[in-house]
Amino acid sequence: GESEIWHRNLRFNMGVRYAKTDQDISGPVTIGGVRQWQTLTSDYNEWLPSFSAAWDVAEDVVLRTSASRTMTRPNPSSMLPATSFSDISAQVATQGNPDLTPYTSTNFDIGGEWYTGGEGFVGLTLFNKRIKGYTYQGVVTRPFTDLGIPFEDLVDAQQQAINSRGGPSVATVNVQQQVNADAELEINGWEAIWVQPLSFVLDGLGFMGNFSKIDLSTIGKDADALSSNVYGLSPTMWNATIYWENDVAQARLSYNWQEGSAASGANQQGIPFAQLFGEDRGQLDLSSSYTLVNVKSKPQIFFNVTNILGEERRSYFAFENAVNDMYDFGTTYTIGVRGTF
Repeated sequence: GESEIWHRNLRFNMGVRYAKTDQDISGPVTIGGVRQWQTLTSDYNEWLPSFSAAWDVAEDVVLRTSASRTMTRPNPSSMLPATSFSDISAQVATQGNPDLTPYTSTNFDIGGEWYTGGEGFVGLTLFNKRIKGYTYQGVVTRPFTDLGIPFEDLVDAQQQAINSRGGPSVATVNVQQQVNADAELEINGWEAIWVQPLSFVLDGLGFMGNFSKIDLSTIGKDADALSSNVYGLSPTMWNATIYWENDVAQARLSYNWQEGSAASGANQQGIPFAQLFGEDRGQLDLSSSYTLVNVKSKPQIFFNVTNILGEERRSYFAFENAVNDMYDFGTTYTIGVRGTF
C-alpha cells in the first residue's frame, strides 16, 4: 500500500507465509553387530508474518522500519538416527533427534538514510532479534521403546540388563543428542554505513564504510547451556573501501576487520571452562578490471590481490598465549580475462 502522513509519502507492505513439514529421517545403524536401516519421523508447522514501511520525512531523508518472523530448518545431520550404545548395559545411547524444531527468529529494525547527492548517503539501523529453538548437546531420558530399535537386535548382555530394569517398555536410556534449548537468544545491535562520492577530487572516485556492533544475551531455563554454545559471532566488525570507476576501468581497495570471538563450545579436551577463540583480524584486498571496448564482445581484463598484508589467521585455546592453530595463507594474486563469444 501507499499513503501520506503529514503530506509525506509512506510506502508499506505486509504478508504472511504458512509452512508445514512432514519428514522422515532415515539412515543406517549397527546394533548388536547387525547393520540395518532406521527411519525416524516428525512434523512441524509455522506461521511467518512480515511487515515493512518506508516514510519520506524529507526530500532526501527516508525512515524505515520492519518486523518479521523467520524460520531456519534444523540441521539434517543432527537428525539422522545414527543410534549407538556406549555401554554393555544399554543405559547410555547416542542418537540423532528427529524432533528438533526449526530456529525461529522474531526480528525488528528501525533506521533511516540521508541521501547526500549522487550515490552518496549516510544510514543508521538499530535491530533486535529474538531466536528460539537454538540447539545444544543435551541428555534426554527416554524409554527404550522410544528409540525405534528392535529389542531382539541387542546383544544378550544388553537384553538381560534391560530386562533387569523392568523390560523394554519400562527401562529408560539416557540419550545423548542435540536438543532445542528452553531459552531465547537475544541479539541487539546497530549498523552504520556511509557512501561518499569524491568526484570533486577526481571523477569516479569515492569511498564507503560500514560499522556493526552487536550484543548477545540469553534468557530462559537453559540460558547457561545456550550461552556456552553460541560462537562464531564477532561483537564488532567494520570495513572500508576506496574506489575509482568509470565506463572502462574500475579499482577497489578494501579493508575488512572483525573482533575475535569464541570459535567453539566449552569443555574442549575435557577441560570444563576451555573454549577455542579466534583472534582479532583485518585483511586488505584489491580488485581491479579494464574493459577492452574496441574488441568484439568487449572482454574484460581483471587483476585482484587477496590479503595484501599477508595477515595470518590464528586461534587460541582458553588463554591467548596457548595457540590452537595458525593458518598463514599468504597473499594471492589473480589475473585473467573474462568475456563472451
